[in-house]
This record gives sequence, structure tokens and C-alpha cells, in this order.
Amino acid sequence: MVVSMGITMAWLREASGSVWPCVVLHASHNIIVQGVLDAMTARDGHAVFVTTEFGWGMALTQALMAVYIAVQGGRKRGLMWRGTIGVGA
Repeated sequence: MVVSMGITMAWLREASGSVWPCVVLHASHNIIVQGVLDAMTARDGHAVFVTTEFGWGMALTQALMAVYIAVQGGRKRGLMWRGTIGVGA
């Protein structure tokens, strides 16, 4: 999950021209995963291995996002230009 989140944040940093969107992504990820989703997860059975921060569900979601960014970045070089997502233009 760390590598795939790193790919997502690297793209966000390059696309925005600022580190602050990455800071907001990291903070919101922590709040949602640890504050909301972990509190909603049953502590018995195998649910913890799927839904928590280190569960395969989160790792799979992040990996799919990283693959999407890598593929789209290869097809559309415009995704890597600064200002294309409306931040730091």
C-alpha cells in the first residue's frame, strides 16, 4: 500500500505543483480509515483483514489507483502538466 499511495501522491504533487494536496490526501486518508472505517469494522472474524488500514481491500484499492494513474499518465502526457487539475495553476 505504501508504494501505491506514493505513486498517487507523486502524481498529485507533479500535477498540482504543490505538496499541500498530498498533505490533505494523507490527512483525510488517516481520518477516514482510522476514525470512521475502523470504528465501523467488526472485530471478530476476518473483516479486519479486509477493511482496516492494512487490509487487502485498502491495498487493492490503492494499487488499482496507482495502475490507473500510471496508464493514464502514459497515454495522456497532459495529466502530468502543472495546473491540469485546477490546483497551482
